[in-house]
Amino acid sequence: MTLIKQQKNGLIYHHNPHWNIPHGFFTRKISDNASDNDENIYKGLNCGIGSNDAPDRVQANLNHVCQTLLGNDANKSALALLHQYHSARLIAVPFAAHAIRAKNGRVKGDAMISMAGSDCKNLMGIMTADCVPVLFYDKQTGITAAAHAGWKGALAGVLESTITAMRAMYGMRYRDNAQNIEALIGPAIAQKSYQVGAEFYDNFIERDSNYQQFFIPDSDISDNGEKQTKYLFDLKNFVKHLLTQAGVHTITVSPDDTVAQEDDYFSYRRSCLRGEADYGRNISVIGFQLLS
Repeated sequence: MTLIKQQKNGLIYHHNPHWNIPHGFFTRKISDNASDNDENIYKGLNCGIGSNDAPDRVQANLNHVCQTLLGNDANKSALALLHQYHSARLIAVPFAAHAIRAKNGRVKGDAMISMAGSDCKNLMGIMTADCVPVLFYDKQTGITAAAHAGWKGALAGVLESTITAMRAMYGMRYRDNAQNIEALIGPAIAQKSYQVGAEFYDNFIERDSNYQQFFIPDSDISDNGEKQTKYLFDLKNFVKHLLTQAGVHTITVSPDDTVAQEDDYFSYRRSCLRGEADYGRNISVIGFQLLS
């Protein structure tokens, strides 16, 4: 199965045509933003509330996403967003009044879970800029979920937390397995773009020696002119491995590299390599219905 590119309402996103709910991994492209400064680091569909972009512009972009998937009457009030912090914390949507919130008022967490219902009028949104966005859907039960999986969150168990919660929502009716869950792994940093040091590598191998399969030895020149061992890390396939270990059988992986494909995606690593002051955020969304 492959993700299909869709252009609608001036935006471009990738989705699974076999899922009958609104969802998609949005690119940064906006067909009607020709007036934007080509040198602007936020050029395009920057949805990062935490970025230093003009707040009005970010809000307009979020409205644009909602209208593209939900209709022209929708706006960002239909979009549930988290204060992501590379944790394993999963939050049920709609958010409970007692949910832990960050100083900016947003609920803290890195994954969300809800029900799609028969008529989705709301969206769960995940922000990324090289980390892996994962969308989940169980067509049998109608459960949907979305997770933000950087290397820290993946090691912390955010994917397993999501699968466990999806199982628990229907208890014994779910037969205690994940065979009905489908997962989409969205655009993220590719292995060729993800060079890491020995300490990073050792952190994974100390957890599980089998994790070495996600690293390729690479060399780099240090400040003193000597070669030192580096590694190229395959984050997307590491995420796929964890999902498979958790019992998910149907997994689709986007081939897109957020670092290399500058015209299509914002990238934290690319901004760091260039010494830029900030970076935009990509958004991935999936629908849910507020059930009474």
